[in-house]
Amino acid sequence: MTIPHKGAALHFADRADEISRLVGAANTLIFGERTEAANTDVHGILTAFERSGVALAGLRLCVLGAGGAARAAVAAAHLGGASSVIVLARTLDRGRRLAEEFRGRTGLSIEARPYEGGSTAVADADGVINTTPLGLRGDDPLPLPSEALRRDLVVFDAIYRPARTTWLEAAQNAGAVAIPGTRMFLAQAAEQFRLLTGRAAPEDVMAKALTEIPGCDWL
Repeated sequence: MTIPHKGAALHFADRADEISRLVGAANTLIFGERTEAANTDVHGILTAFERSGVALAGLRLCVLGAGGAARAAVAAAHLGGASSVIVLARTLDRGRRLAEEFRGRTGLSIEARPYEGGSTAVADADGVINTTPLGLRGDDPLPLPSEALRRDLVVFDAIYRPARTTWLEAAQNAGAVAIPGTRMFLAQAAEQFRLLTGRAAPEDVMAKALTEIPGCDWL
């Protein structure tokens, strides 16, 4: 299941796993005697950081956006042990609702701020996760000014096509750790394969197929 159906998928299911309930959305429906909902996006984000050699524990994170992918990012931050999260939202009310919901459910130190003040927030952060669509097109502006990027920052972009977004290229040029969305995409798909078949996914085959797609050649 994909946008805009992830929220509806959760409510459609007879039973949902803990993570999809935490996120408030499901990207996987497993049909049987009862329809079960799961969310593998969170697993994908956690795995992308792990395979990039970055531990989320103790990090101060900024999440750009307040939609479904942002919810998965906040859930991953909580499960990974991040110390705090700032949600930078263009629609501040939406960001505040997200923050209040996760604060109430998990006790996570989280707040929402206006997107326009993002550079100031990132200056005090250890990592930033872009969940906005900025970067899907080559002529898109950067999610934040390149001046906000620095060497000791971890930058993850949920966009996987193209994998080399201008945002990640700017992060690399600044000496930051850049994590492409293809790592999340591959990991969440492998977890879906396991849930649907009960078998370990052939990740080497999946990775080869993914990198053969134009623009997805960075894992």
